[in-house]
Amino acid sequence: MSDLAAPAPTGTVEINSVAELLAKITRVEESMDLLSTARGELETITMRPARQAWSTVPSMVSFAGTYVSACSATIAIVDAAEVQVAGMAEAIRLFAAGMELQDTTALDALAGLEKKIDEALAPTPLPVPDVQQNGRIIKEHMHQQPF
Repeated sequence: MSDLAAPAPTGTVEINSVAELLAKITRVEESMDLLSTARGELETITMRPARQAWSTVPSMVSFAGTYVSACSATIAIVDAAEVQVAGMAEAIRLFAAGMELQDTTALDALAGLEKKIDEALAPTPLPVPDVQQNGRIIKEHMHQQPF
């Protein structure tokens, strides 16, 4: 799968999906900018006064009316597309945040499991016999002087 990298030589697994999703959000936002630009250009066409922008030839006036109507319809389509793209960007953001939370939770759980395993596999310290000195039992042997 492209979202999961192959195991690294250290035995770890890299998860790149959140970074990839965030890059996709950037592409979606770039698409929204393109839609906004197209909408602006279409609005410019629809705002032109018909008599100043087009010939007075009847067939041209008819064409201009049809063209302006088509531009208005296209604006409505672009508006709907912008809403849909904005929704997709937000959905990707929420999904990425959820994935990041799941990744963090899983890594924390694995770290806890690794700690428990390390503790369970750690060698038990050898018991240190009690040492008597002058009739008293001494438990700490680290700073004792030799007899």
